Amino acid sequence: MLETDRLFLRKWCRDDLPPLLELLTDPEVMKHSESGPLNDEQVSAWLDRKLTKTHDRDPFGHRAIELKATGQVIGYVSLSNAVTRSQAGDVELGIRLTAKTWRQGFAIEAAGRMIDFALEKANTMRVIGIVDPQNVRSVYLLQKLQMKFQREIAFDGYDHHDHLYALDRSPLNPPTVTEGSRLHGCQVSGDE
Repeated sequence: MLETDRLFLRKWCRDDLPPLLELLTDPEVMKHSESGPLNDEQVSAWLDRKLTKTHDRDPFGHRAIELKATGQVIGYVSLSNAVTRSQAGDVELGIRLTAKTWRQGFAIEAAGRMIDFALEKANTMRVIGIVDPQNVRSVYLLQKLQMKFQREIAFDGYDHHDHLYALDRSPLNPPTVTEGSRLHGCQVSGDE
């Protein structure tokens, strides 16, 4: 399990279905998703897949974001090395939070910790974020994480181009990451 000041980033459990239903069926949360809002059956199948794929020491996969203070699951954060969405060697960051937890700094806290983990444990040279440019919250988050716009990217079946952002690790300056640290000492703010 990974953690930050306010969050646990952990494996999924069957009890996570109710908050996951709230997250993945919400039209506002899923507005910029490839699939749009999911139905209950799709969410249950999504959780079944995650229950078998995410391991504590494996940097890849989806992790539940749990508030330390309450034990409430408020979303997920993920790292993926799917070559269908990126170049070989790239690691893609993903994050999704319940709408009621937006603008409280949780996204940068969770995403920054996952990036630290990717750079430390997976020996990653580049973390990317692929985003619909109309999703201004996510664009802002990637910029705040010090990711830089690289190029437009097109996927089959899309009616628009997404934007690819990247954070490159310099081979001359490897990260010095300690357990529980956040990306480059980013301060958590309520601006996201």
